[in-house]
Amino acid sequence: MVDRVAERLRLLASRTDESRKTRPIIDFDAHQIARRAAAESAVLLHDDRTLLPIDLAAVGSMAVIGEAVALAQSNELVVLFLGLPPSYEAEGRDRTTIELPADQMALVKAVAAVNPRVIVALSNGSAVSTADWRDTVGSIVEFWLTGQAHGDSIVDVLLRDVNPSGKLPETVPVRLEDTSAYLDFPGDVGHVRHSEGIHVGYRWFDARHLEVDYPFGHGLSYTTFVGYTDLHISVHDLDDPTAFTVSVTLTNTGSREGIEVVQVYVGDRSGSCRCLSENSEPSPKFT
Repeated sequence: MVDRVAERLRLLASRTDESRKTRPIIDFDAHQIARRAAAESAVLLHDDRTLLPIDLAAVGSMAVIGEAVALAQSNELVVLFLGLPPSYEAEGRDRTTIELPADQMALVKAVAAVNPRVIVALSNGSAVSTADWRDTVGSIVEFWLTGQAHGDSIVDVLLRDVNPSGKLPETVPVRLEDTSAYLDFPGDVGHVRHSEGIHVGYRWFDARHLEVDYPFGHGLSYTTFVGYTDLHISVHDLDDPTAFTVSVTLTNTGSREGIEVVQVYVGDRSGSCRCLSENSEPSPKFT
């Protein structure tokens, strides 16, 4: 028995001996696609058109802080990093609030009170409401959780190397109580009734005429894309898995390079989807 234990320990030591391992050579240049994807997917939620993108040559001083009021007061521009800690969002349990942590909300209000030129960079995996403090700051950029290139992608967006082109994949409510499933969770005796049926996401907010923090598909830009022309819709045969094809000519009418997400919204006017169960969701396809 002792010999077997000793042999296992020897084998473990051999497998975990760092001196015997060949360290991989990481080619960071080959991983720039992650940095570019992270930067381009950033969502510019709020912008007063005076702070972003940052022109370092025109800024005399800039404070990058957390999460401090005296520092904000003594600098021309503030970049404030906010977000959700791991304890706020995790698998296997529901969130009890869609607000930022109380200490962060107190911080952003205190900083904005002494310096309104505040750019907020958000890092979170699930939606947070900004309704309570949005109008006290100059700009808000939602960066989500972008992985290894997170810091680099933030620099790329804030310093205008990359235009934020992301659009919100969900509606951000003003309050948790405004969400469609609020009254059903956490359920009873391990059972949750999804009484909202197909009225999830933007369908719920539209049906109830509820004010939202930011709507599905929202996303600002450093440039402008107003030249939507030559719209064509080609309807396919009923047996085609793709319902129709949409094409459009898009023109960047601004002064900066950028990418735009063309959004197409599809609605059913025939009533044919009523034959589906209440928890089913019609899914028209388009390219």
